[in-house]
Amino acid sequence: MGLAIAIIFFLAGVLFTIYPILPGALFVLAGMVIYGLMEGWSHFPLWFWVVQVILTALNFTVDWLSSVLGIKRAGGSKWAVWGSIIGTLVGPLVAGPFGILIGPVAGAMIGQLVAARKAREITRVGIAVFLGFIIGTFTKLMIIMIQMIVFAVKF
Repeated sequence: MGLAIAIIFFLAGVLFTIYPILPGALFVLAGMVIYGLMEGWSHFPLWFWVVQVILTALNFTVDWLSSVLGIKRAGGSKWAVWGSIIGTLVGPLVAGPFGILIGPVAGAMIGQLVAARKAREITRVGIAVFLGFIIGTFTKLMIIMIQMIVFAVKF
C-alpha cells in the first residue's frame, strides 16, 4: 500500500514539474516520506535522506536560476526579473494553464519595458525567459528522475 501511494505522489511530482502549479519536487519527497511512514524506515539510511533533501533543494535552485540567469544573460534589467516573478504568480490565475508560460514571459517583457529598454531587448528577454523555462523544466525533471531512481535502488 505504501508503495502505491508513493508512486501516486511520484507521478504527481512529475506532473507538477511539467505543469508547475505546485512544487513537484516536494511531491516526490513526500512520496518517499509517506512510504517510510507506512512501510518502515529501515530501507533508507541517513545518506539517502541527505541526498533526497539536497536534490529537492537543487530542484528549487534550478527553478529560480533558470529564470534569473536567462534574463540577466539576455541583458535584462532588475525590473524584468521582478516582472518575471510577478508573472509567474499572476499568470496562471489570469490565463489558466497557459499562464504558466505566458505569465513569466509577459511579466519579464513588461518589466523590461518599464526599465525603458528598446523593443529588441524586450524581445530578447522574452525569448530568454521562455528558453529558461524549457531548460529549467527539463533539468528539474532529470533531478526528480534521479530522486526516484535512488529510491528504487534502495527499495
